[in-house]
Amino acid sequence: MRPIATLAEIWSVLRSQGVRVIWDRVVWHSGHFPKNSMIAWMAALGRLPTRCRLISFGWNIDGTCLLCSRELETRDHLFFVCPYSKCVWEWVLRACNFSKPAMELDRELSWVCANVRGKSFLSYLFRLAWNGCIALLWKERNRRFFTGACRPKAEVVSCLKEVARLKVDRFQGIRRLQPEWGLQERIFIWFCFDYLA
Repeated sequence: MRPIATLAEIWSVLRSQGVRVIWDRVVWHSGHFPKNSMIAWMAALGRLPTRCRLISFGWNIDGTCLLCSRELETRDHLFFVCPYSKCVWEWVLRACNFSKPAMELDRELSWVCANVRGKSFLSYLFRLAWNGCIALLWKERNRRFFTGACRPKAEVVSCLKEVARLKVDRFQGIRRLQPEWGLQERIFIWFCFDYLA
């Protein structure tokens, strides 16, 4: 006697079948840090609670960007129009041998999808840096929102390098990008995750 429905059939009915996005492999890839990917995913969908979004929910707060104190804090301003985040993102681009100016998030995502493909070391490193950059900028924004404490851009870049160092030891292509990223031939680093805590 066959059951009314299998678990697979029930799951298929319950889960929502959304439209597939072109950037899913940029955010969700093998070796990703789940927390970084989750923040990058929320940023790509426009679901991070930026100050502009909080104001639209009825919060009575100042909408000025916490990173630059110049413009309204929208998702596109925060990633990567803001001078602070733009500087960090352009460091990532230069470190990965890309010579292009930073653009707002949707245009950057489209560019990444078109130009960073495959399973090469550089593609892997770039996807790690993409998620790490967005997560660390969001963390810095939250640090300023909740505590008022600020970190210089160089410190955020240093944390981003640590994110990369955690994962890249298994690749052979390390030597080519070693100077810019500060990578050693064999990396055995014990790393404390407090930068994302």
